[in-house]
Amino acid sequence: MTPPLLKQSLSVVHKIESVYTGGKVEISKDGQYIFCTCGEAVKILEATSGKVLHSLKQDDDEVTCFSVSPDDQIVVIAYRSLLIRQWNWKEETCVRTWKAIHTAPIVSMAFDATSTLLATGSGDHTIKIWDIVHQYCTHNLKGSHSVVSYLKFHPNIEKLLLFSCAGSFIYVWDLQHSKLKVGLETHYGTVTSLDFSWEGHRMVSGGRDKVVVIWNVETLEPINTIPVMEVVESAFWIPPDCQERLGFSCNNPVVMIGGSLGYLRGIDSVNGQVVYQQTTVATTIPVRGENGELTSVITCAELCPAIGQIMLVTYDHHILFYNVDGGDLHKQFVGFNDEVLDVKFAGSDDSHLVVATNSEYVKVYDISTLNCQILRGHTDIVLSVDVFNDKKTMASSSKDNTVRLWKMNTEQKFECVGVAFGHTHSVGAIALSRLSGNFIVSGSEDCTVKVWNIPENLKPSNSPQHLAVNFTHRAHEKDINSVAVAPNDKLLVTASLDKTAKLWNLENHTFLGTFRGHKRSIWCVQFSPADQVVATSSADGTIKIWSITDFSCVKTFQGHDTSVLRVAFLTRGMQLLSSGSDGLLKIWSIKDNECLTTYDEHNDKLWALTVNSSEDTIATGGADSVIAFWKDVTEKEWEENQSKEEDQVIKLQQLSNMIIGKNFKKAIGLALTLEQPFRLLNILKGMLNESDGKACLANIIAKLRLDQIDALLKFAVQWNTNSKHCHVAQAVVNTVISQFSHAQLLECVNITESLEGLLPYTQRHFSRMNRLMEQSMFVDYTWHRLRTVTAPSIQNVDEKREINAEESYYIDAEQFSLRKTMSVPSTSTQVQDIPSTSVKPIQGTSENVVEKENVAETVEKVTPSETDISVQKRSASETDIKDKSQKKLKKSDRLSQTNGKYLSTKDSNPEVKNNQNNNRLEETSPVDFEWDEMTHNWSDRDNEMDTTDEELVKKKSRKSLQTLVKKMKEDQKQNKDKLRKSQGKKRRKSATK
Repeated sequence: MTPPLLKQSLSVVHKIESVYTGGKVEISKDGQYIFCTCGEAVKILEATSGKVLHSLKQDDDEVTCFSVSPDDQIVVIAYRSLLIRQWNWKEETCVRTWKAIHTAPIVSMAFDATSTLLATGSGDHTIKIWDIVHQYCTHNLKGSHSVVSYLKFHPNIEKLLLFSCAGSFIYVWDLQHSKLKVGLETHYGTVTSLDFSWEGHRMVSGGRDKVVVIWNVETLEPINTIPVMEVVESAFWIPPDCQERLGFSCNNPVVMIGGSLGYLRGIDSVNGQVVYQQTTVATTIPVRGENGELTSVITCAELCPAIGQIMLVTYDHHILFYNVDGGDLHKQFVGFNDEVLDVKFAGSDDSHLVVATNSEYVKVYDISTLNCQILRGHTDIVLSVDVFNDKKTMASSSKDNTVRLWKMNTEQKFECVGVAFGHTHSVGAIALSRLSGNFIVSGSEDCTVKVWNIPENLKPSNSPQHLAVNFTHRAHEKDINSVAVAPNDKLLVTASLDKTAKLWNLENHTFLGTFRGHKRSIWCVQFSPADQVVATSSADGTIKIWSITDFSCVKTFQGHDTSVLRVAFLTRGMQLLSSGSDGLLKIWSIKDNECLTTYDEHNDKLWALTVNSSEDTIATGGADSVIAFWKDVTEKEWEENQSKEEDQVIKLQQLSNMIIGKNFKKAIGLALTLEQPFRLLNILKGMLNESDGKACLANIIAKLRLDQIDALLKFAVQWNTNSKHCHVAQAVVNTVISQFSHAQLLECVNITESLEGLLPYTQRHFSRMNRLMEQSMFVDYTWHRLRTVTAPSIQNVDEKREINAEESYYIDAEQFSLRKTMSVPSTSTQVQDIPSTSVKPIQGTSENVVEKENVAETVEKVTPSETDISVQKRSASETDIKDKSQKKLKKSDRLSQTNGKYLSTKDSNPEVKNNQNNNRLEETSPVDFEWDEMTHNWSDRDNEMDTTDEELVKKKSRKSLQTLVKKMKEDQKQNKDKLRKSQGKKRRKSATK
């Protein structure tokens, strides 16, 4: 079989998600892991690839602060609910939870060097010290005049000193005596950072008063105060060996600071000179506060000696790593993308992804490492991007009314080479030529479409070259949402909010026609790569395919419940891929006009959709800040299914061979593995039919694993629902319960469901069996009593005569008793009364109900006046009578139906008759009779019944028969009335017609 041509299955192989939304960022000592605050969770990233390895989240509680122990084993997180949780982050398990004694949320945390003491600072102006090992609070430090914003232990453990920052004060706490040692007031603004030198004798503090202070830790006196003319958010010491690697040398200790300027600077701690300055800037957009002053661009900076890099965190949630060797940018991670508006593949082999987000930057991701390049140039939100077929040139449009052209250099970095001015409103749509690569088409909110010429030999420069307009036309009455260029560069199609799409000729710049039919605005339009059609997606929830020859609608696809934001052709134009505002991604078959599959991976509007050149990878982006990469796994799944089917056939053949060879042990295990409940049922039935089946079943079940026992019980639940198979199910359940203890059975995953499924049907089966037992016992009882009354009796024992006569029995309807008639070829008839026996009808059956009409017919046929009993006497010796009587010891006449017919045995030769009776008695269960010498009569030794019991049964049986006959007559009368009424209605209707 050949694999399917159409794409039928997609799988998400990778995601770019939000990993940092503001707050604290820490890096492990070995530099391999990054810990970031992301809303209600703390996420752990792999520093090399930027992938999320772990996410610590619980109970939808916002994280206010966290801290990582120096040994990188423990993460302690504080929540807004005033709970503190201790996590084993490698296993993502919460080890301990306790309630903080603070009355306000915790905003700062710090571990000591031994990873045993944890300090927490809160908005209630207090500090508490916690012993993590013994799990109790050791200190409660009060005296701060403001919110405790920063905490740090002295690196020397023996000194037991804790430094805290609250407003413009620095407090030093003596933990040995649990008191405030000194309060340092040198800054005039909030102190944001503290760091100790590598030998532990000096300390640097930086604040928002644009001043850096150098302290003597021994005397706790300021050594030097250095104005740096920027808001300082982070300050740390540079070791002497790193100075040469950064490309400078200084005889004095150097402090590295980062803040509102957006780049790092090295300050001589003695004379205050700038000895080092970064050449690359983290961001060029200044951030100003409410009073107009610059605020922090760099919010955090930390040296990572293990990997030889400096980590920077910016206000726009970017995490950057700079090499100590040379100071150049090594990699950059984007912590938060906001809404993703457009995505396109770029680079050789589609190795990069160009992303337009709700910001003024164009972001280019390296898909393999997630290293992100930030392209700066636009001054407002970028709305759309597109890439040429060479994958090395792209264009972007923005709300700043401009279009920019970018080219990739030899270092796989994009640089701006051209800019287009001319639109008066936001440029929301852009498309590039497919063949020549010498023009750009843009559509704007000013309702115009423009074609821009691209000059040859464009090169990067500080001032990008201006692009000239080749064609401008007012295309629509409302905003233009999408534009597309035909694969041959001859046609252009535009889509607008005015519910129409229009076709244009790019060679002579003429209007060709309008596609009308959508009920609401059109969001996207695309040319087919193989046919002369275009596809449009609209806010009315439909996708339409239009012919470009006669502008008619060829097909309409309905399936989205909300607006269809993007549409793209797949599989050489045989399929469609669409995304909606409900976050759904759908694959459509154009030939069958139906949706093949639907995927729900995004939680919000799915704005962006693109397909790579080989059509095996799809990228989607939405308002949930998630970029998902989809892989076509249709062929892979088809191969896996084929392999599974082949294995299934082989195993089924093996199972059949095992059943034929009666290798029940392996057959049961294989049937459980293949999940074949009915094959397993047949195996168990065959096993139980063997002589030692139950013992074999017990031995096999005792050797099964608990997961197999769980599957076996699930199958038993299915079997137990059918009365035909319930006996096997009950045998299996009984064996399992006897072979395994309750504790072992409780380890089964589905034991509760299995028991709940077994109980109701088991109770039903037992009730049915009880009813059958009662009915069978009554039938057995009636049968034996009837056989008792039909036993042969000899009335005249003194004469000891052989009776050669025909015996018959009938039911007297009036007395409800059995009577016997004996007739011989002579003349007269005589009736003998036989003790009556109750014939109690079985409840729920109609076969044993003796109707009065049948009884009356029987009475009419046989009455005492019409029947003669004549006995032909023969003389014989007493010895012959005894011998012949003993031959009749086990004689028993068959009892026919109790509906009034005769029960008779015809007379013949006595010897032949005795032989026939003996043969008949051997086939049935005989009633043994014994000759009584005292009474000279035959007596039943197995079934004896007192006369009182017989009378009681007789009365009850008569009463029940009368009740049944009465009820039957009433039912017949009711049925006749109903029939008469229905016939009357029919006659009236026919008369009316």
